[in-house]
Order: sequence, then structure tokens, then C-alpha cells
Amino acid sequence: MTMTTKHKIGDKTIAIKRPSKRTEFMAGIEFGMLSKGCKNFGICRIQVINRTDLLAINKKFEDFDGIALIYVEPSGNVEMFFLYKGMDEKIKKLYFGQKHFIVGEDVMVNAPSGCKNELSPKGIIRKGAYPFEKRPWGYWVRFY
Repeated sequence: MTMTTKHKIGDKTIAIKRPSKRTEFMAGIEFGMLSKGCKNFGICRIQVINRTDLLAINKKFEDFDGIALIYVEPSGNVEMFFLYKGMDEKIKKLYFGQKHFIVGEDVMVNAPSGCKNELSPKGIIRKGAYPFEKRPWGYWVRFY
């Protein structure tokens, strides 16, 4: 994502596109709907993982349905990169076996405290069906 800033120079205004200040973090994901006891489709729980503790990350692959890198834009838009590692074939087929990733109910995504981005934005993933891209290391989903 990029953001455009406008700058006035004399009597002219120029627009400069640059990367936006987004918040990035890693999280363990439990699939399902919270209101249905983590059954059905969607994202039930998001638990932040400290990326600096590599031993803990390897342990976390066993604790969740999947691991994702999460990006929250200042606008609240959310993107997630679900890693193949740690995701079993049943989960891959169920959630990524069709053309869209299904979200059964709205999910709040809160940036963890202590993020480097001083904005600490909150994002929301709305109920719906989202196309995704299959990449060499995982699935990329843009929830907007």
C-alpha cells in the first residue's frame, strides 16, 4: 500500500506517493467463529507472537491452526499472510481449497502494545468472502 502526501511549493502543489506507515506483527490463528465456539468459517482468535523468540515460534506452530503475518494500515485495512508451515492439509483444503477465504462474522484486529508504529491502528475484518493469492510460502489475503 502507498499513501499520497501533498506538498505546496510556491504556487504549485505536488503529490508524492510513498509507502504507508502500517503496523506489522506475527500471530497464531485459530480458525472458526468465536460466537460458534470456533466452529464454522472465519477467524476465531488472533494471538500475537513475539517474532524475536524463534524457539517459541516453532512451538507456536503446534498450538494454532495457522501462523500469519498481519499488516494493519492506518486506515484500518487488514492484510494477512498465512504461512504454509504448521498448517495441516485439512485446514488448507477447508479454508483455502476454494477461490475465496470465508469470514463468517466481523473480527477485530488490534495491533499489539509496543509496536514500533506509534499509530497502533485497529483494523476490522468484515464478514464476507475474500479472494486470496497462493504464494511460495503461504496464502496472501487482503480483507478490503
